Amino acid sequence: MKKTTFLMLLMLFFASYISTQAQKIDDDFLKKHTYYTLKEALESPAEVYVLDFRTADYWGNRSDVVFNEEYAGIVEIVPPNIGNFVNLRKLYLSKNKQIKNLPAEITKLVNLEVLSLSCMGTDFDFDDAFKKISILPKLTRLSINENGFKEIPVQVLKMTNLTYLELNNNALTSIPSGIKKLNLKAIWVTF
Repeated sequence: MKKTTFLMLLMLFFASYISTQAQKIDDDFLKKHTYYTLKEALESPAEVYVLDFRTADYWGNRSDVVFNEEYAGIVEIVPPNIGNFVNLRKLYLSKNKQIKNLPAEITKLVNLEVLSLSCMGTDFDFDDAFKKISILPKLTRLSINENGFKEIPVQVLKMTNLTYLELNNNALTSIPSGIKKLNLKAIWVTF
């Protein structure tokens, strides 16, 4: 009986260890699971960990970034089926000025850690977007550079899970004291 119990405990330990190792996500894994077009990503949503829709002008002439030129990273809308990407960790939408808002289904991205909404244009509804993303439990990094903010949006100051906040090249003139409520490790701001 003792030998059987020991063997069962040993098997449980190894199963737990293997499961833990399988869940670890490193940079190589993320590179292999990065998609640059929605069409490709929708073919296997569970395999998508990074969606990078930053436009070609964002990247300039970098040779280390390769994506389908037919799509050139341009996304006109963020479709409701964004909620299908249950394993999504990083979503880059910067410089997609034709996007006007985020769908309600963005709230289904419970594993999302990084969101880039830099240089989104004057028609983007940040108030609505911030309401939706503020409930994402794992969102720790938010990039909202080059959006013309005159002050840090109040909704951002309520995102207590944030550890990194990028606010470069906005029209900020000061940092509110409410920023202390966040658990930031770093904040990037230029005045």
